[in-house]
Amino acid sequence: MISTSTPIINYLRDTVNKREFYVWLISVLIFTLSLWFSLRELKLYLGLIKSKHAVEESYYRVQPEVVRLRESLKKIDWQRSFSKEIIAVKAVVDLTNLNKAIRELQTITNPREDVFFVLKEMTIKVEKDKRPILHITGDKIFYR
Repeated sequence: MISTSTPIINYLRDTVNKREFYVWLISVLIFTLSLWFSLRELKLYLGLIKSKHAVEESYYRVQPEVVRLRESLKKIDWQRSFSKEIIAVKAVVDLTNLNKAIRELQTITNPREDVFFVLKEMTIKVEKDKRPILHITGDKIFYR
């Protein structure tokens, strides 16, 4: 068996009574818990500061775009009435020259002049020894 009669234990037995030992033990436990909660709150606080800096950084990065959007919204005449004209469009686009095909598709719509295209159907026909052809049907909408 292990002997418990070491000089340190004997000294503690002689100088510290049970009540003082329990008070000391409870105070150490309370101190440990408070230290643990403090570290947990500090970690949470540092995380919140980091996210705040990220939000502020993204806000300052987007702020010029928001100012531009505000200015453009001020220029819009909200009392203006619009008329809507719809024209059915059927287009056949040759896909052998892609740059030309893209330009043709871009001419269908023009948002700056309030002309939009609503795609209803798009099919591509590819046959052997023939060029690929794209068939597009939809509506071209004019706002005036």
